[in-house]
Amino acid sequence: MSRATDLFCNGPCLTQTQAILNCIDNVLSDFLFYNRATVRDIRCVPRAGCSHTNLRGNFNVARYIEGETSGAYRLENLLSIFAFTWIIVLVHLAL
Repeated sequence: MSRATDLFCNGPCLTQTQAILNCIDNVLSDFLFYNRATVRDIRCVPRAGCSHTNLRGNFNVARYIEGETSGAYRLENLLSIFAFTWIIVLVHLAL
């Protein structure tokens, strides 16, 4: 996991993820993902996952969802991450 985390955090993936979140936030400021996470919630994931703390490598979205959305089902989280990953791939291919 450490190598994969290093590749994500030190390569273009982190920058692309941040760019996509900025795009979503600029176009739809109150956007909710399928798991009811906000862009703000999702921004916490790479920030913590790439930190040099005990959270490094932990990219579990459910851990960072705040408020009443924290009761989201695990399947919904998985679907949201799957959709988010495809957004990253499609944007990367378009560049």
